[in-house]
Amino acid sequence: MATAHAQTMPPTNASNLAAAASLREGIERTGTGPIDDVAPDALTIFGTDPTNNAAKSTIRAEISAANSDGKVSLKLAHSTLPSATQFTTNGWNSKINTWSVTLSAPVNKTNSNSDIIGIGGVPFDFSAKFGFSRLRSYGEYNTEAIIQGFETARQSCLEVAMRVPDMERMREITACQNSTGGDLVDKLAELTQKEVKSRTGDDMQAAAAAQAIRVEFDIARNSDVHSRTWGFEGFVGYNKFDFLDASSIASKNTTKVPWSAKAFLGFAPTASAFLILGSIEYRKSYTSATAGTLCPVPSGGTVVTCSTGAIGDPKEKESLLTSLELRRQYVLPDNFLGLGSIAIRPRVIYDTKTDVYGFDFPLLFAADEKKNLIGGVRLGWQSDAHDFIAGLFVGAPFSIFP
Repeated sequence: MATAHAQTMPPTNASNLAAAASLREGIERTGTGPIDDVAPDALTIFGTDPTNNAAKSTIRAEISAANSDGKVSLKLAHSTLPSATQFTTNGWNSKINTWSVTLSAPVNKTNSNSDIIGIGGVPFDFSAKFGFSRLRSYGEYNTEAIIQGFETARQSCLEVAMRVPDMERMREITACQNSTGGDLVDKLAELTQKEVKSRTGDDMQAAAAAQAIRVEFDIARNSDVHSRTWGFEGFVGYNKFDFLDASSIASKNTTKVPWSAKAFLGFAPTASAFLILGSIEYRKSYTSATAGTLCPVPSGGTVVTCSTGAIGDPKEKESLLTSLELRRQYVLPDNFLGLGSIAIRPRVIYDTKTDVYGFDFPLLFAADEKKNLIGGVRLGWQSDAHDFIAGLFVGAPFSIFP
């Protein structure tokens, strides 16, 4: 054993550094790719086959009722992961594009489809929201960690090679000595798969063991990662208003089309579940006129019938909203209090048209059967009301990226 190891010293750090400088092949061969560490919450978009770097997409549909804004929504989203991730000697970058359409109807029309603080609310009878976002992720290789990973892979490869049958042993030892980068990890995975297959006779278990090797030595995990996201959203609604004509006291109705346009930009400084997000949005909405009671002028001793309702046409409202938001998810140790994770999404928002500002602070801790965070407690404050607002809410699953 000692002699064999003496004859199989690994290449110098210089040769490993050269291998680390040509990492595209290694990343393509060694598993899950960089995105797994960039956007953990987006893994459901990409699928579950970690060895396939081809373009992937999915269409998701979700129906959710959110107590905070009183609406039921159907959302269709289409996301793509391009196969042409760009690699350099220093790192990599990749992008994800997402298109979405959300159709919504209110549970209670008197609720205004707004945040808990109510700034810029848009009442509607039916609405459609269209969105596009791009997530661009960048990774800078940690060369020292990559070199150490290759050295560990080589020693593991030699240990497994020493256990193969005599006739093949020296050939496999030589292969472990001379391979670098992705070829080295491939050789270790191949030898591990053969060994598990010979011991258990189970092809699936052997393949799983080989894949575990590729994931363990995925050099993309040894990257310093940051991400940027940007996108836009458009909203259009339909609203029917009933009101009383002030001159004739006749009951009338009219329809209005509220709409909005929004752009956002976000930055995730690390690979952890943390995002800083800023946005600007223009909204045009309509609200019912002030309610009151109108009675016709009585003539003689006749009894009149009065009518109660909104008096006059609905009022138009314009809002120009700017906001700054933080999104952060925390994994709790040892299933603390029965919770796997919690998330916060504090946001400060300001309406430049009305000079009204406020903050919104959701704390999410309630999860669905898939462990997605969907509800919790929400706190808010608005400058024109000077009151704190609190409530429980249930909505769509929490996501770091919009």
